[in-house]
Order: sequence, then C-alpha cells, then structure tokens
Amino acid sequence: MAAAMNDYYSLDAIERDAAVVSCVFAIDAAGLGYLEAMATGHGTAAIGESSTLKKGTKVDLPLWLALPLAKRRMVTMSLPPYLSHRFRTSLMADPPSVNLADRCPAFYGVGSTLADVFQRDDIRQDLLQCLVVRFQRILEEVTTHGAGRRALCVLTVPTQAQLFSADKNASAAQVQFRQRLATAETALFNDKIETQMAYRKWRDREVDPGSMGGTRKKIRPST
Repeated sequence: MAAAMNDYYSLDAIERDAAVVSCVFAIDAAGLGYLEAMATGHGTAAIGESSTLKKGTKVDLPLWLALPLAKRRMVTMSLPPYLSHRFRTSLMADPPSVNLADRCPAFYGVGSTLADVFQRDDIRQDLLQCLVVRFQRILEEVTTHGAGRRALCVLTVPTQAQLFSADKNASAAQVQFRQRLATAETALFNDKIETQMAYRKWRDREVDPGSMGGTRKKIRPST
C-alpha cells in the first residue's frame, strides 16, 4: 500500500499516466459518448449522460484511463508512434540525436509500462540500450561542460529550455542536446551536476586541523 501511495504522489507517475495512447472501443460503451466529443474538441455540452460510444470508435485516451479499460477488454490499445518499430530503428541508429522531449517527456516510463502490457521484450531492450547510450552522452556533457553551471541544479521540465538558453557559455549544440532529454534523463543530468558540485565543494573546502596542531588551510587532492 505504501509503495502504491508513493507512486500515486510521484510527479513522474503523474506525467507518465497523462500520456495519450490511441484506443479502439471493442464494445458499445453506454454513457461514454462524451469521450469522443472531448477527443475531437467538440465539447460535451450537447452530449447527454446516456450517450453511447459505438463499438469500433477510435479515441485517444490518457494512460490512466486506457489501462483499466484495456484490462476489462473494453478497448484495444495501440502503441504510440514513438514506440513503433520504425521510430525505434531510427532512434537506435543515433540515440543522442533524437528529441525525446518532443515525442514524449515520459518516454521511458510510458515505454516500460506499455512493454509490459504488450509483453514486448524488444521494446524493453531498445529502451535500455537507448538509455545507456544517452546516459554516456549526459556524463560527457556534465564532465566537459558542467563546471560552473550551478543554476542547472534546479532544472524542472517547464523551465528547462529557458535555463538552457540562458546559459551563455553553452554552445548551440549543447543547448539543443539538453532540450532533447526526456524527464528521466533530465533527472540524471541534474543528479550528476549536483554530485559534481558537491565534490568540488568538498575538494575546495577549508578545514581547521587545530586538533592536530596544524594551521587553517585549504585542502586539495594530490595529482
């Protein structure tokens, strides 16, 4: 129960469950006609509570609604375009170059969830391999260009592009790379920046070894 509650209040879980997937209704769903109106942007004012969503109707639904309906065999879900074989083939050709933030910020969360639903080991393997390659690039970015970017430690998804653009020392390629990160990758980037800052703070700290009869001095690691 505790784990379920933690997931319920997780921002990552909320973002994942809000992702939209295409569904086709396998039955006539009484009282759900408003879903089609919402999906098409026509509003629900003219839709009565007793309206029926006809069998075969295609509707885009958030994952939090699509999953329980699929479990009850009320709908058939389709994989989103960013998990298709064609897209994953393109992605795996050059993982760091693909803008996952544009496709789906919760790319890994949605991908792993749907891989379980559809029992697709190939999707799981592609997600893992993609993350490994892109994480290596994240490490390179932090190691090579991360020093001094203290503001980046507080990155959030809504302000990510603005903060990257405000970094005067970053090249256009660096800014574009960071704007391509999925939410999980942004969290990894932030963690590595914070770790680097903590190490630098520890390395450059001043200590008072008075108990050892010494004088106050700055400690630096030997090279």
